[in-house]
Amino acid sequence: MQKIVLFNLQRPDIEISIQMFFNEKEQFYFDGYDSGKLVEEVWGTSDYEYSYTIEREEVNKLYLVLNLKKGDKSGLLHGLKTALVLMKHNHCLEILWKRRGLSMIVPPGRNKN
Repeated sequence: MQKIVLFNLQRPDIEISIQMFFNEKEQFYFDGYDSGKLVEEVWGTSDYEYSYTIEREEVNKLYLVLNLKKGDKSGLLHGLKTALVLMKHNHCLEILWKRRGLSMIVPPGRNKN
């Protein structure tokens, strides 16, 4: 089973691991685990787990969105990771531009705030 690590952080006060993969039922699975002193301060417990499961029928829509051949699980995992990284970087650029007082072109349908 191929797993893609989206994020991994290890510091004295917190450890975070986020990954995605397909489980034995062919469902897309997104799994995260946070632990440490900082997690306890925020959530009241030293470990916090979260996961999302997406059924195969819904996963098939993602192949279309990313223009991949249906069933290309490796391509889908890598494509989603790339898309998520780009979204994060675009968000950071928007914040940077706003702090500098620069105007931005906002795609139709996006909120300017």
